Parts: sequence; structure tokens; C-alpha cells
Amino acid sequence: KQNSDGINLIINDSAARYVLADLPRAFIEKDSIWKRFRGYQILTEWHKRNAVPVSDRVKAGLELYLKDTANVSRFIKTKLIDVMDSLGQSYNIHRIDISKHLLSYLPFKKGFNVNIYVIALANCCGTTLKNDIMVDIWGRGVKVGSLLNGIIHEVYHVGFEQYKPDFEQLTNVTPTTNRMFFRKMFNEIQNEGMATWVAYNALKKGIATLEIKKSNNLL
Repeated sequence: KQNSDGINLIINDSAARYVLADLPRAFIEKDSIWKRFRGYQILTEWHKRNAVPVSDRVKAGLELYLKDTANVSRFIKTKLIDVMDSLGQSYNIHRIDISKHLLSYLPFKKGFNVNIYVIALANCCGTTLKNDIMVDIWGRGVKVGSLLNGIIHEVYHVGFEQYKPDFEQLTNVTPTTNRMFFRKMFNEIQNEGMATWVAYNALKKGIATLEIKKSNNLL
């Protein structure tokens, strides 16, 4: 049950499950998948916003799958799918603590809802668009605590954007003076720095965990 005074997360992992269920199909349907699922729509906006070319990680995932189908299938089933199966349960256990933790770093204590869209095989681990968040199950590690930690980081961004009065202005402006440049820079440093600090302190409270990835390999 959602609490109107708290921060509520609504988790949707349908896109990730669709892609991971059949990588050859995902490769063929890649364009329609990006248009159909909200998480990939958010990712599209991230690429536009940051002028980052779209790299075909779906193709890389498929090539890895065709080279070693048994190993990749095992990784998807015993790691990624297991994490998604456990995410809702873990969130339900910690949801009140997560809400209180996030609100303790925001100037107003009024709750809000955030939609979490889980996708797979992106080249961005997570990003926000208004009250919607995209997180990549393949890029966030293979433990539910790591995924929750990344989500807490992104949810703080949502709160920061809501409660900082001049956020839109500072984000969208093209600086033409030194003062504008430094205001924009400080806004971005504060936003990213605070989100990192909030997620870090969630580790101390045992709300989430952090898994350090030791390899750039897809697995």
C-alpha cells in the first residue's frame, strides 16, 4: 500500500524481462522495443540530452550469447532474473526506511511517486526523466542490493529536481557569462554529489549494498 506522506517506488521490469527472455528476438525487434517500452524511451532521451551515440549493446549481448549460449543463459537466469525476482521483495522490506532516508536529505517532507523502469543492455546504468527512472539490470551489477543502491541514487535526483526552484533554468540555460557558468556547474555538482552521498549513506544503514564490478565484460 502506498503512503501519501512517503516516497513510493513503482517498479516495472517488463522491458528487461522481454529482452532477456530471447536475445535473438530482441536484436531483430530492437527498434520497436526502444519505441514500445518506457525505459528505452527514457534512454533515448538520455542519448539526445547528452549527445551520446547509441552503441549496440544488444548486438554485443547476442554475439556473446551465440558464442557461449549455455553460460550466458545461466548468467541471465541465475543472476539477472533472480535479482529482478528479489527486487520487489527487498524493496517491500526496506521501503519505509528508503523513504525516510531520502526525505531526510530533502528540504520538504512531502512524499511523491517514482516509476522505476528496468531495462537491459543499455550503455547508461541509470537516468531520470521527471518522475520516471530507467535502470539497466545488466549494468548495475548482479545483486539486488546494488540495484537498490543505484535506484536510491536516481530517486534522490528526482527529489532534487522537484525541490530546487531554479533547477530547470540552470539545467537548460547555455551560459553566456562566468556567473551563469558557475551557477550551472555548482547546480550539477550539488545534484550529483548529494545523490552519491545519499546512496553511500544508505549502505551504512544496511538499506542497500554495493558491488564493485571488476570487468568491463558484459558478464
